[in-house]
Amino acid sequence: MTMTSILAVIGGTVLIIGAAARIPNAVAELIRACVPVITAFGELRATLERAAPGTGQSGREEHDRT
Repeated sequence: MTMTSILAVIGGTVLIIGAAARIPNAVAELIRACVPVITAFGELRATLERAAPGTGQSGREEHDRT
């Protein structure tokens, strides 16, 4: 293995380890960013159910009645 290859492997390893160290923080930020979206969908669903009561039944509930 040449000196250039050894230095390339060391440099690549440093880059990979540095990027891998940032993954947990990035995932945590992504989850934190999704929470308001999920909350908004819940509020939208609740609003739509209040606006049109009785239409928010799932197919499973309708199937259970028969």
